Amino acid sequence: MCLDTNITPEDLHRCDIIVFRAPSKYIAHRIVAKENREGKWRYWTRGDFQPTDPSPVPFVNVQGKVVNAHRDEGSKARSLCEQTG
Repeated sequence: MCLDTNITPEDLHRCDIIVFRAPSKYIAHRIVAKENREGKWRYWTRGDFQPTDPSPVPFVNVQGKVVNAHRDEGSKARSLCEQTG
């Protein structure tokens, strides 16, 4: 997995995969929605085989955007983005 860590909130879009800091680990999930509330960006994410996470990820927790990854289930990931719009 290759990660671009030189990003701004505006660089992140629906279907991008981000790595973010959770309380006890790092998680890589796909963005399904984003919102800018009072100048603070946050992102709702979903693992390719998981339901949408109920809590948004604030930009300050985003470690980077995945720019290259190898995955056997790539067709599933593309299908997820096509289904959500």
